Amino acid sequence: MSRVHTLAAVGVLALLALGMGMGKHDAAPFVGPTGEPQAVDASMFVGKGRDEVAIDTSVTVAAPRAEVYRRFTTGEGWKQFLGADAAIDLRIGGPWEIYFDPATKIGSNGCQVLSYVPDEMVSFSWNAPPKFEQERARRTWVVVTFADAGQGKTAVRLRHLGFTSEGNWPTVKEYFAKAWPNVLKALEQSYGTK
Repeated sequence: MSRVHTLAAVGVLALLALGMGMGKHDAAPFVGPTGEPQAVDASMFVGKGRDEVAIDTSVTVAAPRAEVYRRFTTGEGWKQFLGADAAIDLRIGGPWEIYFDPATKIGSNGCQVLSYVPDEMVSFSWNAPPKFEQERARRTWVVVTFADAGQGKTAVRLRHLGFTSEGNWPTVKEYFAKAWPNVLKALEQSYGTK
């Protein structure tokens, strides 16, 4: 690595350490065990290593993939199809907060974007409902893919992972096994299909 590249890398790390460029929704930066900045605190995730897909649900939406992706990955989109306020900033570590109770702004508070491929995939951390106090402090993760389904339609597949058999996690998993199909159905119906 050249001296210029080394200085540039040190400069970027220094800016990250100082929190420069952080927006109003950014959390304080996490720091790894050897001092490297991290966008996501992996210690919050209850699932570890290879995990079975706990929830796998899908729907076909009568709209082009780019439009469906935009609707699912923006706050305006969630308001449009579910009537929920949301703070979504599509960047690694950005907030993925859906407020199912708009009066109190309670929902997926503290959840973050984990990865994305524009118009194809988004993954984000997810928490438990407030009634599961211990579990709510931890995270699972959700992966949503968007694929062309022909004739201007989009196949949307949602997989929710990271549950364990400890504590109330089986009940939390059961809750989301019922909730996610309703979310995808609302997305489908927002395009006028029943």
